[in-house]
Amino acid sequence: MFGTLRVKVSPWCRASGSVLRVRRNLEQRWAERREGRVEGTASLELPALTPDQVWAFIRPAESTVLLNPEVERAFTVPGTGPGVGEQQCFVSRDPKGREVVSFLEVTAVTDGVCAEYEHTAGPVPSGGRTAVEAVAEGTKLVLSSWCIVPGLDPGSHRKAQREIELHLQSELTRIRAVLRALYLSPGSDGLTSAPGGHSTRSGAEQPGDR
Repeated sequence: MFGTLRVKVSPWCRASGSVLRVRRNLEQRWAERREGRVEGTASLELPALTPDQVWAFIRPAESTVLLNPEVERAFTVPGTGPGVGEQQCFVSRDPKGREVVSFLEVTAVTDGVCAEYEHTAGPVPSGGRTAVEAVAEGTKLVLSSWCIVPGLDPGSHRKAQREIELHLQSELTRIRAVLRALYLSPGSDGLTSAPGGHSTRSGAEQPGDR
């Protein structure tokens, strides 16, 4: 019954709705800035791979060993997961050779689509989101990361956001290299990435190509 009810909306109402949405977005951004939330996003297009293939690689904690040379061991903590509440443990070494153990906890997950997590220890609250989605030629992988650093001025906020995006871009570069080795034949490419959540197509010239 509800689907049969049609309401004519005036152009003024539509415009007012747009203004309200913009206002709410701005208010949210300023609220995040006041609390010190800094967030960055980067994405990677994988034209030759399916979402299931990409998810199968990025979902397990153990894949981190292939992506980060500093990580010696990575595993799901026994008795947790899969799903919300799962904890993943990562064992690495600092520059002085001392063992460093870190954890993250999955706070939301739609299997095969996306997962959100928070780090359970660290100098500041932080977390992120990993998502895959089907695109015309394959799969788009999107990584987001956030942290809470109160007291940042606008310039420092933008700098911190850029640093997060560069870190995510570096992570995507490593993911691309490993996936190419696992799934693609020698000499094939088509895997391109971009910071800020804007994917680039293969064949497009990128900064540094010259």
